[in-house]
This record gives sequence, structure tokens and C-alpha cells, in this order.
Amino acid sequence: MIKMVTFNNLLTKISGTFILVFIFINNINAQIIGSVAVSGSPGCGAGSVTLTASGGLPAGGTYNWYATSTSTTVIATGATYLPQTSGTYYVSYTSAGIPSARVSGTATIVANPIIATAQSVTAGATLALPFTSGSTNDVSGSGNNGIAEGSPTVAQPTTDRFGAANNAYSFDGVSQYITTKTNITSAPQDFSISLWFNTTTTTGGKLAGWGNQQTGSSGNYDHHIYLNNAGQIYFGVYYNGFRCINTTASYNDGKWHHVVLTFSSTNGVKMYVDGVIKAEDSTNKVAETEAGYWRFGYDNLQNWPSPPTSYFYKGLLDDIAIFNHALTDADVYALYGGGAYQLCDGSVQLFANTVANSTYSWTGPNGFTSTLQNPINTNASPLGAYAVTVTQNAQCISTLNVSVNTPVVYTWTGNQSSDITLINNWNNTTFGISNQLPFFDGSVSLLIPNVTTCPQLTQSISVYNLTLNSGAKLDLNGQTLTIGCNIVNSGTINYSSTAFPTVIFNGTTATQTYTGSNTVNTAEFGNLTINNTYSTVSGGITTYGKVTIKGGPVDVFNTLTMTSGNLFVDNTNTGALTLKSNATTTAAVGIIPSAYSITGSVKVERYITGGAGYRGYRLLSSPVSSGTDSYSNKIYSVNYLKDSTFLTGTDGTAGGFSKAGNPTLYLYRENLAPLYSTFLNSNNRGVKDIANSPNYLIDGDGGGTTYYNIPVGNGFLFFFRGGLTTSSPYVSTSTPKPATLTTSGTLNQGSVQVIDWYNPNPSTPPNLGYTVIAGTPATPAGNSAVRGFNLVGNPYASSIDWNGFYNSNASLETIIGVNVNPTAWEFITVSDAYGTYNAQTGASTNGGTNIIGSGQGFFVKASGAGSATLQFTENAKSSAQHTGATILALEKSAGTAAYSQDLRLSLSKDTTSKNEVLIGFNQGSTKKYNQREDDLFFPGQSSPQSAWVTSVDSFKVVSKWFTLPKINQPDTANIGVSALTSGQYTLTRTELKAVPAVYDLWLIDTYKKDSLDIKNNSSYIFNIDLNDTASFGKNRFKVIIREDAALAIHLLDFTAVKVTGGAKIDWKTENEQNYTTFIVERSTDNGVTFTAIDSFLSDARGSYSFLDKNPVNGIDLYRLKVLAIDSTVSYSNIVRLIYGSSTNIPNVMIYPNPTSGIVNVTVVQNNAAYLDTQSTGAKLYDIKIISITGSVILTGTLSQAVWQGNVSNFPPSTYIVRVLNDSNKSLVGEAPFIKR
Repeated sequence: MIKMVTFNNLLTKISGTFILVFIFINNINAQIIGSVAVSGSPGCGAGSVTLTASGGLPAGGTYNWYATSTSTTVIATGATYLPQTSGTYYVSYTSAGIPSARVSGTATIVANPIIATAQSVTAGATLALPFTSGSTNDVSGSGNNGIAEGSPTVAQPTTDRFGAANNAYSFDGVSQYITTKTNITSAPQDFSISLWFNTTTTTGGKLAGWGNQQTGSSGNYDHHIYLNNAGQIYFGVYYNGFRCINTTASYNDGKWHHVVLTFSSTNGVKMYVDGVIKAEDSTNKVAETEAGYWRFGYDNLQNWPSPPTSYFYKGLLDDIAIFNHALTDADVYALYGGGAYQLCDGSVQLFANTVANSTYSWTGPNGFTSTLQNPINTNASPLGAYAVTVTQNAQCISTLNVSVNTPVVYTWTGNQSSDITLINNWNNTTFGISNQLPFFDGSVSLLIPNVTTCPQLTQSISVYNLTLNSGAKLDLNGQTLTIGCNIVNSGTINYSSTAFPTVIFNGTTATQTYTGSNTVNTAEFGNLTINNTYSTVSGGITTYGKVTIKGGPVDVFNTLTMTSGNLFVDNTNTGALTLKSNATTTAAVGIIPSAYSITGSVKVERYITGGAGYRGYRLLSSPVSSGTDSYSNKIYSVNYLKDSTFLTGTDGTAGGFSKAGNPTLYLYRENLAPLYSTFLNSNNRGVKDIANSPNYLIDGDGGGTTYYNIPVGNGFLFFFRGGLTTSSPYVSTSTPKPATLTTSGTLNQGSVQVIDWYNPNPSTPPNLGYTVIAGTPATPAGNSAVRGFNLVGNPYASSIDWNGFYNSNASLETIIGVNVNPTAWEFITVSDAYGTYNAQTGASTNGGTNIIGSGQGFFVKASGAGSATLQFTENAKSSAQHTGATILALEKSAGTAAYSQDLRLSLSKDTTSKNEVLIGFNQGSTKKYNQREDDLFFPGQSSPQSAWVTSVDSFKVVSKWFTLPKINQPDTANIGVSALTSGQYTLTRTELKAVPAVYDLWLIDTYKKDSLDIKNNSSYIFNIDLNDTASFGKNRFKVIIREDAALAIHLLDFTAVKVTGGAKIDWKTENEQNYTTFIVERSTDNGVTFTAIDSFLSDARGSYSFLDKNPVNGIDLYRLKVLAIDSTVSYSNIVRLIYGSSTNIPNVMIYPNPTSGIVNVTVVQNNAAYLDTQSTGAKLYDIKIISITGSVILTGTLSQAVWQGNVSNFPPSTYIVRVLNDSNKSLVGEAPFIKR
């Protein structure tokens, strides 16, 4: 553009030369802009960075912001712009409609730390809408995508609570909502709903729910979470009416809140807000099942309690998730981002989700602070509000408010009955709701006050805390009570049913406590289980959770089980735990895993039967220890006996006994030759002084001045006069009253190595005695009768199973006895005899059993093969209980399969006192004494009669195993008898187990020259005259075992024929019973070798068959091998079948070939399978055996199916069998064989 510049009047006033100047101006670029200043970058969250433009000319123009350098869409106007996301943004300056060039500024924005896991939750979710980048897609994997609805605009993305743009959704409260894609055929019955919301609405609205319409207003609608006008949160389902729960607080405060609804068809409904439970109903368990869609932000709520003014929600929603199960507290905490709950010791556990590259800062009540991620507030008053600030990369922060989630408390009223499952018997104390039934899932606490009607468990329940006020009572009624935290018992817990109730401490925190304030009858538990699963590792050392018993008493009547965690009986704080015992049951401690322990002093009871016949000796042991000796052996005291019964000793009352007299207590010493002339000079050593327990003086040992200790695992002999209520206990004819012995100390647990009391140094073997003492004039037999016998004891407060005994250190063994025989000798009080149980054979005599009770002593025998040791392990424990009249009377265990046949005889004079012997049958056993399977006779203290078997090498045993004899080879068991008095006695067959029918058993009275078929007659009466030595002793009786040939297995017929599908083999037998083995054999090499093709066990049917489905082309020879019960082997005749071409089949067959004795010759007639000698015209054949030199060595005639010749005396060589037709002497055939 060209302009004329005018200089007014200058042409007339100024003289000189003038120059005309032309000025060119470009109006298109007249507006200019300066620069963009960036502040706050990098920023944390949307809007945290500010872009400021300046320098625009001329004044009065407008700054316009663009997302790109070329975009024509203005995203904002004004000098400043707050971008929502990272990027480079552009701005121009426009004046008079003319824009300037664009300049740029770059903003870097990151989201604040994402604390909640709901941003990416998919595990277990059936629907998950995190709204990432504005997407409404379902990320759970179900494909149930969300669909934004509304008019004229649909619901819009917005910034979430972490400052991430377009990661939440905004709803206008007028028309906007989100529906879902998939019509689900049935609304769920077990589910959880989790979502975040932020609103200030006062018109309420639906947050989430289920409707039968995808859009618009549903006609059927359920599973609602909604706000009323006050901002209170409601949840409801419809089942026989509206079933709703709601918060009392309002949440329309313009802040983000997290709500979780869990619904269980088993446990009911719970509502959590910001990680804390705010409402619940254990009876609300059924919802509508109408098909439909999940809806968020709107749907019908007509007629529901406290309905909002608007069904459309106005506000923000984020991180919606639906689960197909009820979430746990831990799940809710994770979704929220953190949590807090009170531990069992009163402190508060805080925790926040892990955020990468972040630090944590906690604040709380009473000035609490911490920089740990998951601290514990142990301050005296830890309850209150907490906040955690998470700083990521030392830059961006998120803050989460956390409240302590304390268990909801329900208080028993008993308004209706004693039934805990009735609503009218409970009040919800926490939420102030009357007549509300508690959850019994371990989440709530129960308070039992002193009311008229006390609660009785009618089902098993789980609670968090249990509190009984003074005077209150809870009847467990045979049910299971599981405790997640503590029991505070100022009343009484008992059980009234015959079933044993169980109390389980099932916590996950470091400590759980039982606190009792009564002194008697505080708690009666049938079973007590410690299952605290807490553990932590520090410095490579794992610390486990602990259950502590303070106060008491706590009485356990059946089983104490340790599955996880430790048990501590705090005796300092009057903690008392007693394992009870009565006439039918004795409490036991189950197997304790090696990682856990029971500490503190525990009382253990042992009931001793009273009544006529029960005054006498018992073998006892101790399940507890009371200290250690100088060798660090755990030792025990026997002084507790005086608290329940009567004790005498040679030092009398000065020695701590009830009075002076013969010893009541004895320890057993193997390394002596017994005299038996007084109470004090046998192997049983009397305890003379117990005043310095657990140090004891022994009669005759250590000069009477050396103190001895009793290591755990030793048994002792105790004379029982009765309980303290027994009249005239020191009179031998008195009848003892029952007694309950109670010892206390540290429970024996873990492995226990037995150390003999008189040789307590564990480094000086042997730990068990085996001493050879030669005979002297005073003791001609030396110690041969007691050599190797050691009195040991069950060291545990539990029965043990002697079947776990082994002789080596294999990992599966539970009782390890190196150079120890497998027999346990148990003293039976009523018969005054020793019962035996053999762990190898499974056989028992005289009431012996594999189950050895808690507190029971017993004898074992060192074998003498080397240094003997005996070790018990926790795995030896058994859950079997004592039954019957004495502490030793238990059921017999079934013998092992290898030792399962026997004859048991009982010697008796009356019905109370009996002595048994067992004659057993086992393949491979011998007539000599075998210390692994035969049990030595061990005389009782004063048994009125005795019986034994004498082995061929002169050992007296109570059980002897033989191999069943073969036919025509009978065997003999010699039975000896003795008695204290002359008179009539009876031998009774009390057991005949699996003895084969083919065997006869005869009892022979060698004195009376009499005999009795003891197999078919059960008893034999005879007399013993102590003045006639032939009437008793080791040779009085014999039992003859012999096989009856008439009852032996007989093979009646054996045939083989061709049938469709193979070769059918049939045979008939008699007397095979169910103990004969049949083996079908086949030869395909002309009888040189036979191979078993199948075997059968007989079942007494008489006729048997077998189909060979795969006979071989050529000659197939079949025979039957018969294995009889006595291991005798016999064979059937051989039958031949021919398959395929017969061109090359010889006319003469020889087997076996080679042979060393018998040779069998068969002639083939017209290729038949066998020689028909029965039909008309049957042929006869002449047999000649010819040497290689042509000499005829043997001749014979063949008229049966097989000709058999004995060639055992032939020199080894090759021979020819020549067969001639007897009628015309024509050659039938020849075949060679080899004589070995």
C-alpha cells in the first residue's frame, strides 16, 4: 500500500531541495505476541501446571489456545491455561479479528500416587469399569462393556481423585447414566459392589443397581445402592419385602468416598464406607433373580425406603467393580487403598497399599506419626482418625483418610430363649439396633452379660472377641467356637452335651489371649485348638503367633491340638491349664509341629480305677518335666502322687511319705542279678526319700545318701492303695477308691531320648541297659531272667502307638529303638500279669495293646546286639483313648497281614485273672526263639497263674510263631503252666484266627495222657497240685499242629480245548478252600520250559476256568501248578493243543528236555491234543530209550496220556526215545532228549 505524506505549508516556508518519500506497510502481520511462560511443570495431577502467555499487541486482543500448531479448534482462551494432561500447547494473540503467529509452551503432568487397587482390579471381578482415558470398556474379561447414556449429551469423562484427566465420569442428575451391554440371565445371589463417588447433591440418586431394562426405567429392579436426599447410603434387595441397610452418616460433602457392598447367601450383607463397616444384617441372604443389566447413575427406585427426590444421580463415579463373591475385610482395604484395625493386644495396625517409588507419612491421634508403610500404633489410646500421605518419586502426593475398623459388638439379651440363632436374643450395640442377629463368621464381637437366660450354642460359630461378664454363662453344647482374637471370661464357659465341644483360637495377629477372672469352673473345653497363623521373619529367624492363657482354670477334656502358633500358659498371671482325666476319657496333646511349642506349667491328670481287684501295682510315667539334671536331661517329680493317694517308704514321714513302710514307689534297674528275698533286693529299687524332689534317695543304691533323678522317658512301679477317701488304705483287704492323679510341669514335647536313671550320662552308652551277670551261689542264673529289660514310660500327655516302633532311623519311624526288640510288656493290674504287644507281628497277649496310654510305664528289651537306644517322637502320638476297667485296657489292633493266623489260649482259675499264650503261624518263622517276633515270658508281681510256650532252644515266651507244617510233618508247641495255689484251672481257646481248615489242632495233656481237639472244642479243665511237680511246669501240655491229608487240596480234573477266542483251560478241585494258589502255565518249546500266564486264588467253588486268548501257532502245552497252604507244590497232567499247520509237528513229544530225573513221553494220534486211552480201539505203544551207542537202556508201555520214566540214574548224555505200535511193531516216531 502506498500513502501520500503531506507536509502542511512546508513548500512555502522552507526553501531547498525536497525528496518525496514512499512508506510501504504490511497490515496482515500488524498484531504481535511475545512468549509463553510455564510454571509448576512437572505437575502432579490435572490443572497443576500453568501456561501464561504475554506480549500480545496491540492491547485489547484475545489469547487463543490450541492443542497443535495447526489445529483450528480453540481449547481455551485467556492469558493463562491449565492443561489437564502432558503435552505441547499453542497460543496466538488476536486483535481486530486478526491473529498473530502461534507460540508454544510444554507442560509435563503426572497423576498423583494411585493408592487404591481398584484402578486395575480384575481378579474375581465379573465387571470392572476403571474409566481409564474415558473408556467405558469392561476390563474384567467378561466383555460387559458400559454404555454412556443421556440427552442431549451422555455422561462425560472427568478428572478422578488422583488428578488423572478423563479417568472418572460425571453425571448431570437429569438424564445421564451408564448401562451395560450384556443381559445376564439371573441376578447374582453372592456378589460384591465396589465404587467411588463424589457429590454435593441434596436430591439423592441411584449409584448402582440391577434392572430388567437396559435403558430407561426398569419394571423390575433390585441390588440397589442409592443416596437419599440427606446423603445417607442405602443398600437393598427385595425378598418378602424391602430388605435394606443404611448408614447413619451423610456423605454428600463434595469429597470422594468409597462404598463396598458385600452380599452372601450364607452370611448376609455388609456395607463398608471408606474401609470401615457401617451397616450389616446377617439375616439378609436372598435377592431377586430377575434377568437384567447392571446400571449406574440411574434406574427406578419407586416405593423403596427413604427414596430420593431424583432417581438420577448428580455427581462423579469412578472405579466401579462387581464381584461374584462376598469380599473380605482385606479385600475392602486393598480396594480403598489402606486400612486400620485394632489388634488383639489393643494396639492398632495401620497399612497402606504398596506404591512404587514412594514414601509414607502417617499422622494419628495423640500425636502419633510414622514413616513406615504399615506401622503399629502401640500408644495407650490408639483409636481415632488417621491419615497417610504417599509421596511418589519425591514429587507427587496422595492423602488417604483412614479410620480404625473395630469389630461390631452384639450383646446377648436372652429375651426369647437360650438359642443363639434367634434374632430377638441379640442387640447390635455398635449401631444401636435392637433385635438384630450377629454374624457368626468371625467378624463381630459378642458380649454375654449376666442375664436370666444364658446362651447355648446350637451351631458352630466364629467370633472375633468374646466377653463374658461376671455371673454370665455360655454353654458350648458340643459345638465349635472359633475365636479370631480374645476371650475375656469373668463368668463360666461349659459344655452340657456328651459330645466334646471345640474352641479354636484362629487369629492372624501376633498375640491372642484368654483371660479368666474366676478361680473355679471358668472354662470347660472338650477340645482346644491353637491355629494362630501369624508369622514374621527378622534376621533369618521366624517368630510365630502366640496364644496366652491368663487366669483360669481352663480345663481340656479331650484333645489339645497345635496346628499353627505357640501356646503360653502365663502362670505368673495365674494362668492355669489342666488336661483332665476321668473314668472314660483322658485329655491328650496331639502331635506338635516342630516349629511350635507349649510353654508354662501345665497340669496333667490321670484317672486310676478303683474298686474290688484294683488294689495293686501299676507302671506309670510322667508327661511333664520339672527341671534338668547335671547332664541336661529333663527330669520329673513323683511327689504329686501324695496329693491323691497314699505313699509309704522306709524313711517314713521324714522322707516325705504318708507313713513308714515298704516302698510304694520303685525304679527298675537292669544291671543287677535279682535275689527276690526282700522288697529291696530285686531289680525294683525302692524310693526311700522324696523330701527333696526331684532328687530322690534309693534303698540299697548310693549308700542311701546319693540322690538320683528320674529322666523323662523312664517308668516307675507304683503300689496303689486307693484315693484319699479309701477306708483303711494300709490294710491289704481294703477296697481302693478311684483316684485322679495330677502332676504339673512343662509338657514333654519334641523327641525324647530315654536315658536310664542309674546311668544318666547320655554320652556314656548304652542308654538302655543290657548287662550279662554270671551266676553265683546266691543267684545261680545271674540276671538271665531280666537281662535287657528296661522300664520305660510314655513321655507324652497323649497315647502313643507302639506300631510305630522300628529299629533304625528311617524318616517315617515314630518310635526308634536301635538294638531293641519290638515288644512292649505292659502290666495288667487285674490279672497281675504282663500283657505283650509285638510291633512286628501285631500280636498281643494278656490284654497287651499297641496303644500305650498317657502316664503309662512299660518294659522293653534290649536285644544285646549292640548299644541300645530308644527314642520317642511326636509322630508316635495316637488319638486312641482308653476304655474299659483299667488304664491299660484298650482294644486290640489287627495283626499285620504277614502275622494273621493264630491260636490263642487263656489259662484261668476264675473270671478276673487270666494269662494268655499265642501260637501263631507265619511263613518263614522257625521253632527257635526269634526276639523280633516272639515275646518273652515276663512274670508278674504275684500272678496267681502263668502260662508260656517253650521254644526248641528253651526260651519261655508268651507268643511263639511257627511255619505251618507240611503234610505228614506235624509240629509241636510245648505249653508250660504254673500257679500259686493248687486247684482246678481251665485252658480256654479264646481265639482261632484264619487257621486253614486243612490243619488239625490237638491239645495233649502229657500228665493225664489225654487229648482234646482244641480246634473244635473251646476249653479243657485240669488240676494243678503243688505237691505233684508233674502236674505243672514246662511239659504239662503240647499243641500238635498237623495237616489232615483227607482235607488237603485234590486236583480232580484238568483239561484244555480249543474254543472261539482261544484255548479254554478247565480244572476241578476239592478242599482248596480260599488259601490255594493256582498258576496256569504254558510251554511252546515242547516242554523244555513252562511260563506262567495267569494265577488265581481259590475261593472254594470247586470248578475253575481260564481262557488263553493268545495261544501260539504250533504246539501249546498247558499244565496247572498248585501251591498248597503249606507251600507244597504239585502239577497237573500236561495237555497239548495244536494251532496252525501240523505238517512239522512230531508224533512224539518229550518234556522236560533237558531233564535230570523224570522224562514224560506223549504220542500224537492224528494230531490230537492228547492221547485218547478211553475210547474203543485205543492204541498201546512200546517205549524204548536207546543210548547213542544203540543200547536199549529202558523199556515201557504207553497206555495213558503220558508215559513217565525215571532217568535220574542215567549218565549225562543224549538219548533217543523210540515209540513202536504195539500191535504191528511199526515205528510211530522218535525224539531225542538230553540227560543232565
